[in-house]
Amino acid sequence: MNKAIRLTKSFTALLLTAIITLGTFAVTANAAELKSMDASKSAKFDTAKLYYIYLNLPDKDTDKPLARNEFRWNINGTGYGANVAHLDYLGGKQCKMKLQQKDDYYGIKCDDFKKWLDVEHKKSEVGNVIHQWDDTLKNDNQYFRFEPVPNKADTYYIIAKITDQKNNNLYVGTEKDAYKQESKIALTSKKTEWVVRATDDVSENFGEQQIPGGDSNKIRPQENAPVFMLYPKDYISDVNVNNDAVVQGNCLQLYYTGTTPKITAEWVSSRRAYRLRSYDINENVPKNAYGSSVPYDAVWDVDGVNNPNKAVIHVWNNSGDNHLSQLWRFIPVDSEANVYYIYNVANKLYLSIEGYENKNDNNDVKLILSKKAFKWDLKFLNMNSLNSYTAEDVKNKTDKGYAINSGNWMSHLPDDMYLSEVNMPGTHDTGATYMTDVAEQLSIVCCQRLYPDEQLNSGVRAWDIRINRKESINENSNPTIIHGENFYTCHNRDGSDMTLRNIMDTAKDFLKEHPYETVVMTLKGDSNGSDEIIGDIVLKQYLNNKNYPIYKPQKGGSEYSPKLKDVRGQIVFIRRLDFSDSYIKKAESKDLGFSVMDAFGMDASRWDDNDYSLNKNAVRVGNSNIYVQDNYGERDADTKLLYFYSTISDATTNKYTEQGNYLFNYSGAKDNINQPRIVNRSLMEDSFLSQPATSSAIQSIGFVMANYIDAKLSERIYMTNFVSQHTHTYNEKGFCTICGQYQPAVYNKSTDVYTINNAGQLFWFSSLVNGDHSYADFDKQNAGANAELAANIDLENKEWAPVNNYKGNFNGKGHSILNLNISKASDYTGLFGSVNEGSVSDITVYGDITVKNSASHIGGVVGYINLGSVKNVVSYVNINNDKYGSQVTHAGGIIGSVGNDKTDIEKCMYYGNIHLNNSSDCIGGVIAYSNGGARVKNCANSGTVTATQSGAYVGGILGYLNNTNPTIENCYNYTKISDNGSGIHCGAIIGWARNFNKSNIANNYYNKDTGNTPFGTDSKLGLSANEKTISEFKCGEVAFKLNNGVTDGTQAW
Repeated sequence: MNKAIRLTKSFTALLLTAIITLGTFAVTANAAELKSMDASKSAKFDTAKLYYIYLNLPDKDTDKPLARNEFRWNINGTGYGANVAHLDYLGGKQCKMKLQQKDDYYGIKCDDFKKWLDVEHKKSEVGNVIHQWDDTLKNDNQYFRFEPVPNKADTYYIIAKITDQKNNNLYVGTEKDAYKQESKIALTSKKTEWVVRATDDVSENFGEQQIPGGDSNKIRPQENAPVFMLYPKDYISDVNVNNDAVVQGNCLQLYYTGTTPKITAEWVSSRRAYRLRSYDINENVPKNAYGSSVPYDAVWDVDGVNNPNKAVIHVWNNSGDNHLSQLWRFIPVDSEANVYYIYNVANKLYLSIEGYENKNDNNDVKLILSKKAFKWDLKFLNMNSLNSYTAEDVKNKTDKGYAINSGNWMSHLPDDMYLSEVNMPGTHDTGATYMTDVAEQLSIVCCQRLYPDEQLNSGVRAWDIRINRKESINENSNPTIIHGENFYTCHNRDGSDMTLRNIMDTAKDFLKEHPYETVVMTLKGDSNGSDEIIGDIVLKQYLNNKNYPIYKPQKGGSEYSPKLKDVRGQIVFIRRLDFSDSYIKKAESKDLGFSVMDAFGMDASRWDDNDYSLNKNAVRVGNSNIYVQDNYGERDADTKLLYFYSTISDATTNKYTEQGNYLFNYSGAKDNINQPRIVNRSLMEDSFLSQPATSSAIQSIGFVMANYIDAKLSERIYMTNFVSQHTHTYNEKGFCTICGQYQPAVYNKSTDVYTINNAGQLFWFSSLVNGDHSYADFDKQNAGANAELAANIDLENKEWAPVNNYKGNFNGKGHSILNLNISKASDYTGLFGSVNEGSVSDITVYGDITVKNSASHIGGVVGYINLGSVKNVVSYVNINNDKYGSQVTHAGGIIGSVGNDKTDIEKCMYYGNIHLNNSSDCIGGVIAYSNGGARVKNCANSGTVTATQSGAYVGGILGYLNNTNPTIENCYNYTKISDNGSGIHCGAIIGWARNFNKSNIANNYYNKDTGNTPFGTDSKLGLSANEKTISEFKCGEVAFKLNNGVTDGTQAW
């Protein structure tokens, strides 16, 4: 201290000299220097707390609303020896610093270790690093002062107690002023800003809020903590734990219809943040693979990697409130209900997914941290009050919060609408959530992921209730809910048996909070016993009990569908219980103030008399006004979907529901969870269940009785009741962000050409030509619309509707169409299903066509063409029926079939893969079939063309030629052509050629190294083509010959 006093006196003397010799300016400058060294500017800290020291250099790569300091102090090593203090990412360990005060200075050490930090070598020089050394504080090089930075909260310059040789301050910064991970903390002459914040400080706020519920620290669902399923915004897949969460440390990932979908948010008030936990379908923490004796939790945590950006999220044991990487906060996204940015408290990075740059809505996509803001959609399961409303709310409908949602959607429907007209989400075997036969992944009696109350909160309004006849002893019984047999008992979330009383109370409580909704409930007896005793139970305990809001129509009223105004806030029964005539007569004789049998609902007791596999449309139940599609024995998902969609088409055409008939449309089938994974995803992706853009597009979908329904599928179903009334806002891919409507292509009246810039506009163009108004707005169909591409178009494997009967000119302008996907190929399929007097040119197409059922005229680009042209086209489109063995007729890499001799095919190349089983017809690399004299010039095949069944007509350029005046000139085939080895109708150029003028088949080449002959051995005699080796192709000889020696720049090859 004496030395310091002497230095100060010496400095004061120098200052007085400067004042005399330099005047006022010198006084100002030196006074400022004195001010910076004024010990009264030193900050004071509570030494009972621990602190993080952040570099105050905001990370410019992190999206708003987070504004974060990316690095903070960390001590490397294990605490022994001279371990250096350095910068490390947020979330790193050994970052908590303890302070010990001495006058205006503080000693600093990592709380994990014993040793205090000091300046290396005790030297007061720029560049000396800060490291651990002594267990005690005894030297000046161990002390530092914290000088507040003006107007910046919690921000300081850290100044070493030792000064340089000229008595100037030495600041704490980084070695060589480098700001990156592992940069050493060192002395510097440059002022460096540091943010010092207590580890228990929760004052930072990026706009986060508490989500609904979560008012106490709870670790199990349904205990005041919110329970939800989590989806990336506008995605189908939700968050689950990898491998069914049987191993601690498994990562969190997207998985459609997974078995660990439920998440709770436990509010940790001391940290103003949430601890997230994953649960299985039954709402239990997933069990450890090694048995229940091994402790296991499923708390969300960040994988311990050095760089948290892109770090994977996994489940781990609860490590306490101080383990910040297990804590999360939610920032609401403006104007989007229940949509949030979620960020990790320790790392201040957003929760995101792998491949977020390109929408990656697939299974097994891991959750990660990211600097890029990412939206999450929370679908709450356990709060009836979340979307509750009053009759006054419905009357006014002025509250902005009163938008259509899963709690109130029926209140938005008109009073005079018949209940039968409502497209309603429902559940097959409603109670079959918590079953005990086998694990959910294998169970064939577990049918749902959501408990009945969660189903209602997710928008479901139709229930399929199976009551245990065996436990229906008398009218006072409370029978269990089962699936089929007595031993397949459904359970509540606490493990108790689910009973009819549980079901009725759940519906009653929901309707009390949602007075304009209606719950439709089919009642069916299962197992051995009497339906009539079940009838006695229902009559005494519920129908004749005013506490239960059950619709009781006037006598005869149950034969017809009521209007919504008559059933709001009520349960509507549909009776599948089989009552004898005597029982019905006895029930009707009761004087209870209502018609007993009408209160039981429409008679559907003959439901099981029908064989629903015999008809792809809905079948009438007995003489009732109920129609049912319930082919529950169909295990094949694609076939089941055909029944489902066919029912919608038939019901819409014949207006069943508008005439007061109920329609029950079952999407589930007799299988485990794997089938609904396919069926439900199709329902989410196919256009059948899209929100209609116009009232004329509303379809009769009926009561959709689904397995493993979730809030997303439920919403998709109930939104089909509402015409999309909004201003279309299109994303960069050309789809309306609200309803999926296609963005119109840009029309130039002077050139009569539509310009296509994105995928939505290409879909719109297809709709314009085809006259399909489902997702496209235009005045009238235009089969002759001319169009050109202005960019490469990525269709992202969305199901493509082929352009048919096209009469215009389509010019790709050298651009490509990527990810063409036709998974349900039918007759006349391709990018263009058929072209009639039109043209397609200058385009490259990539994609896949899958043939599941018999189909003909399939082309990678054009299925069928007549009196038109295809020029300068390249196809990488794969065509196959491998999994299905369906009969395929006329399948070509470029064109399926050509129908007229005035059709020109020029400069077309095929590079894809055609692989067809069970096909004995025409297959070609460029063209499959020509029966009218196509003019084919300068075309080539470098794709693989394979027919596994002998007898097919397979050719590299043309599969089958049957016309009198063809032209095939200057073409070549480079790859192997296969027809299962027969070679009769298999050739490198043409598979089978007959009835032609050979003089027009000239100057064609093929690769002899493939072993193919140029023409099938059964072709007409006199044909010839030129064989060349691979080396002759590669050296340019073949190109020279194809060009007929032309080298002036006008040659084709």
